[in-house]
Amino acid sequence: MKLPLLHSVEETWAPSGMAFITQGPWSGELLVANLAGQQLLHVSPGTGDKKPSAEALFQGKWGRIRNVAEGPDGTLYVMTNNRDGRGSPGAADDQLIALRPNWK
Repeated sequence: MKLPLLHSVEETWAPSGMAFITQGPWSGELLVANLAGQQLLHVSPGTGDKKPSAEALFQGKWGRIRNVAEGPDGTLYVMTNNRDGRGSPGAADDQLIALRPNWK
C-alpha cells in the first residue's frame, strides 16, 4: 500500500469538485473545492525534490464550495452550495464566482 501524498489529518475537507490548471503560474497544479472545509484547496503535486503541498484559499469566505472550473481564458469559476440543508445560507447564496487571472 502506498501512503497518500497529502492527508487532511484532523480536518474534514469533503472534496466535491476539482480542476487541473492548464495556464499561468499554477499550470499543472490542482484546485479542489471543499464543502465541509469551506475552502478552495490549492494542491501542488511536487516535482523533483519538491514535496507535495496544499494551501487553503478563501477559507470561510463564501461558505461551502461545491465545484471549481477553469475557463478557456484562464478565469477560474467557483460555485458555492449553501442552500442544500447544510451550511448557513445567506441572502447572496448560492453563487458562481469568477476569478480573473492577473498574470496575463
